[in-house]
Amino acid sequence: MVRQLYTSLVRPHLEFAAPVWSPSNKNNINDLEKIQRRATKLAPELKHLSYTERLTKLGLTTLETRRIRGDLIAFFKLTTGIDKILWHKEPNKASSQRLRGHPTKFEREFAKTTPRHNFFTNRVIPHWNALPEKVVSAMT
Repeated sequence: MVRQLYTSLVRPHLEFAAPVWSPSNKNNINDLEKIQRRATKLAPELKHLSYTERLTKLGLTTLETRRIRGDLIAFFKLTTGIDKILWHKEPNKASSQRLRGHPTKFEREFAKTTPRHNFFTNRVIPHWNALPEKVVSAMT
């Protein structure tokens, strides 16, 4: 019951537009995670378990993991043309021909400022480049 209430009423508010506003410092990440920690303790039979054990029992993942997954899904949709946006500066494909992994790797943009460093494309590209080719070349 706790899982259903949490996933339908609370988590959507924590994840709304996450690719745009995703927190970058540990304090903000921990503040969001505290909400999920507290919600998982509402089930009396799970109170004595650690946070990771509660997540496993409830079939949940950390909010940070879900944000990374959401970023990867959004980036996949953008790179495959499922979603279209007007890029101010489109991400550059990696220039090296001898790449390990998949052929659709991207280069991170050099960023002088923290906000630009934590921008969506700079945040997601390392995770994207680490994916196996099978995942990147999937149709959907």
